[in-house]
Amino acid sequence: NPCMPIGRLDQDSEGLLLLSTDGRLSYYLSKAKQVEKEYYVQVEGAIATDTLHRLAAGHVGISLGRGKVHMTQPCRVERLPDVEPLLPPRSRPVHSLIRKKLDGSIVL
Repeated sequence: NPCMPIGRLDQDSEGLLLLSTDGRLSYYLSKAKQVEKEYYVQVEGAIATDTLHRLAAGHVGISLGRGKVHMTQPCRVERLPDVEPLLPPRSRPVHSLIRKKLDGSIVL
């Protein structure tokens, strides 16, 4: 069986990419709504509290480039305490997108 990725890493993101030879498992983990996914996102500048509320409600458009916009789904949003960045400075506004866990039981 060919090896296939579970999910993906975009050009400007970092993280662990899981590989599997089980197509059903790959599809389930990457597409199933009941599998919880957690991300840490670092952005330039301050984010207003009302923007966080809109993001939690699922009403924020995220530009994917080339004129494509993704509307977010309702989610839990948490602002992390201000600490020194763990990543070196980058030239793009979004500095990091890291999936931390998958379904609460698998920590990546």
